[in-house]
Amino acid sequence: MLGLRESSPIDMLRQFAVYLNAKLQEGPVSGNLLLDNNRGSGTIKLFELLSGLTAWVYDITFTSDLTLDLNFSEDKPYYFGYHLSGHQLHKFGHEADYQEIRQWQNFLLMGKPGTQAEFIIPANVPFKSCYLIVNPKLLKKADFKAKNHLEAYLQELISRSGQEGPFRLLGSIDTKIGQYVETIVNNRRTDLVGRLLTEGAVIGMLASQLEAHREDQAMGTALPTDLSASELERVRDLADNIRDHIERKITLEDMAREIGLPVKKLQKGIRYLYGHSAHEFISNIRLELARELIETTDMNISEICYSIGYSSRSHFSKMFRSRYGVLPSSYKSSS
Repeated sequence: MLGLRESSPIDMLRQFAVYLNAKLQEGPVSGNLLLDNNRGSGTIKLFELLSGLTAWVYDITFTSDLTLDLNFSEDKPYYFGYHLSGHQLHKFGHEADYQEIRQWQNFLLMGKPGTQAEFIIPANVPFKSCYLIVNPKLLKKADFKAKNHLEAYLQELISRSGQEGPFRLLGSIDTKIGQYVETIVNNRRTDLVGRLLTEGAVIGMLASQLEAHREDQAMGTALPTDLSASELERVRDLADNIRDHIERKITLEDMAREIGLPVKKLQKGIRYLYGHSAHEFISNIRLELARELIETTDMNISEICYSIGYSSRSHFSKMFRSRYGVLPSSYKSSS
C-alpha cells in the first residue's frame, strides 16, 4: 500500500515515484512520472494551469492492484475526476465498504483534515483518467478573475449535498466531458498549440463538471426511462466501430442495425451521452481522427480529408477550424 500525504501535487507525484521505483521528470510547474518495470507501464503527469488549479493525468497500467492510503491535510482541496478508461474503488476511513467510481462517471471528492481515504486502481486494466485538483487557499492568490465565483460555486455544491466531513459526489455517466478528458490524456503535442488545446480542455472539463454536478443535485442521476445501462453501453461502444469504418457513408439506420437498437433509441442515447445530434456525433469522431492523423502521420491535408469521409476539402477545413480554432494546414505546419 502506498501511504500518501496530501501536500503539493508535485510532492505527491514524488511519493508515487519513490513507491513505484519510477523515473520522474520535473519542470517549474509540471511533472512527468515514467513507469516501465515489474510494477507496470505508462505515465502519470501533472501540470499547474495557475496557482491552485492542477491537472493530474493517468495513462498507465499496473501489474497488481495499486492501493493508495491518502491522509488529508488542512488545505481541503477539491478533487474533480473522470475516468476515460478503467475504474477505481474508493472509501473514506469511517466507511466499511468501497464505492466504485465507474468509467465515464463525473465525481468530486474532498477530505476532512486529519482523516484518510483509500483508493484502489485495479491491475491489468488500462487506466486513463484526469483529476483536477483545486486548492482554495492557493486559488485566492491566483491572478484569475473568476476565482471568487468558483469558490462560491464549490461551497454551494457542498452545502446543497447536505454532507458533513469527508465529501464524495458521484455523478452521472457523462461522455460529453470525456471529450475534454480525451484531449487532456491523449494530446502528445508540447508546442504552443498543444498547450493551448490542453489548457482549453482542462477549463472545459472543470466548467462542464461544475454544471453537471449542479444538474445531478437538482434532477438526480437516473438514466432516461426508456434506455437501460447496457443499451447506453452499446451506444458508447459505437464510436470505436465508426472510427474503424470512418471513410464510408454512415447512416442512422446502419448504426442502429449494428448495435441492435431502434433508430429513435439510438438518437436518444447519443443525445444523452454526448449532448449532440447523431450528425454532430459522427462529425466530432471524424475531426478527432483528423487531428490524430495530422499529429502522427505524414499524410497531407487532402489525403486526411478524404480518408475520414469528407468529399470537400474546404468543408473539412471549415469544420476543423470550428472545432479547434485553427485551420488544419496551420495545425499541421505547427506540429
